[in-house]
Amino acid sequence: MVGIRSFGAYVPMLRLQLSAIAGGGRKAGGGGGEKAVAYFDEDSVTMAVAAATDCLRGADRAAVDGVLFASTSYPYREKQAASLVAKALDLRRDVVTADFADSVRAGTTALRSAFDAVKAGSARMVLVVASVGPRAQLRRRCRRVSRRQYGSSGARRAPTCNCGRDHRRLAH
Repeated sequence: MVGIRSFGAYVPMLRLQLSAIAGGGRKAGGGGGEKAVAYFDEDSVTMAVAAATDCLRGADRAAVDGVLFASTSYPYREKQAASLVAKALDLRRDVVTADFADSVRAGTTALRSAFDAVKAGSARMVLVVASVGPRAQLRRRCRRVSRRQYGSSGARRAPTCNCGRDHRRLAH
């Protein structure tokens, strides 16, 4: 029979009081409350590993045949997150991994794919991990960067401007 054997959860420990964000320091109308906020080094993959660890507590990790990762806030462009989750959980090397991203239905699609894989007999137990974390913000280049980036020798120099920031790294 195809079904859900266990589940796990992870909620970041940091909290933000809702009254702090309700209109410039004014008291929130109708009640207080708080919101869980991810720490600066927590992304959807690290939170997925924490939730998967909770899900697999007491289970035989050698029985896991697949890991499906679903997220709308994917932290990488080309790297597969499901393989990172499988490696962090110390699962078998032959575990099938797949990512489902860029859709609000990514989690339900991953769950449906896991049900179909078990029903078809290609896997006996598939771990589905759905996680949403903060998105990294790309910084823009300084608009005051000098257009002249090549010297007389043709070697590329670091762009210069008078904002005092180093433009050799990712733009700011």
